[in-house]
Amino acid sequence: MSEEKKRKSKIKEPIVPQAPEPDELADDELPEGGFVIKRQPWIMRVAGLDLDIPLTGLKLPMFTTGMIDRGDITIETINVPEIALNSYFRSWLMKPMPRKLTLKIFDVLGAEVEQWTMVAVPGAMGFSELDVREDGPWVTQIAFSATEINIDPTKR
Repeated sequence: MSEEKKRKSKIKEPIVPQAPEPDELADDELPEGGFVIKRQPWIMRVAGLDLDIPLTGLKLPMFTTGMIDRGDITIETINVPEIALNSYFRSWLMKPMPRKLTLKIFDVLGAEVEQWTMVAVPGAMGFSELDVREDGPWVTQIAFSATEINIDPTKR
């Protein structure tokens, strides 16, 4: 079996937590996981990883004249079973080679609005506080330097 097939067989497709409908929860009620995602997460794909990574936060660059295809991008993802990628991102940070990233941006109803593609190199990695008294998930943030940024609208 090739190395790529072995790697793919170890990676399971993530189970992306879906937001419940607003009327499904009372104001003081939390679902079984302890937190609510209020909209469809954006999705990031890294070339070679072949995994949809749900993003719960995203800071896109400010483009300026003469700098319209590069900038810094910060993503935020949650660490839940099947999607905890801290080891992967840390290994990439230790050997920061450029890789192609694709970001799928969705509206609040879950319809894809845009697709961003770029070549990115990680520059920093951070984490939310881990507090056993909190109900929310543990969060990882990764900051990238991106070049060759292209933005394509979704064709309808």
